Amino acid sequence: MPAVLDLSQLTLPSAFQLAVRLSGLSHDEIATAMGWAPDKATRIFNPGDSYWPALASVPALCRVLGNTVLARWIVEASGVPAGGCGTGDGHMPMVRVASVMERAGAVCREAGASLEDGVIEPVEARRVLRTSMALAKDLTALVADMQRVLDEGGACSGRESSR
Repeated sequence: MPAVLDLSQLTLPSAFQLAVRLSGLSHDEIATAMGWAPDKATRIFNPGDSYWPALASVPALCRVLGNTVLARWIVEASGVPAGGCGTGDGHMPMVRVASVMERAGAVCREAGASLEDGVIEPVEARRVLRTSMALAKDLTALVADMQRVLDEGGACSGRESSR
């Protein structure tokens, strides 16, 4: 999904509903894919209930939904400007994580589409390979960002580090 919508203007319930609608999946399909019990799913999908998926499950939820709306909302709603954590290249590790999740979703969608008929054709294999290579590049950059944070000996606060 192109980053054209300013997700920081949405509330968490609105961002969650947008991500679900964009997925095209039913609540039951999402709950099943996430392994949520019916009572938990009912609470999660109820916009009036302040019960949310665990933060650690957001990457899996983004994969199931096939979009990174929730991951992007977390980054954008934080109000932390890009370029924090001393990365020096204009990308915070949190932004890089959102990019990796978006690429992982693309790989999952391409792989899923190529498996629909039970046969992976060469053209499909090339598409999956191409999206996988882009993901590998993003993952390598994310590893470098995380190592840089560790090397600088500080936590990622979203502000430029003072060296």
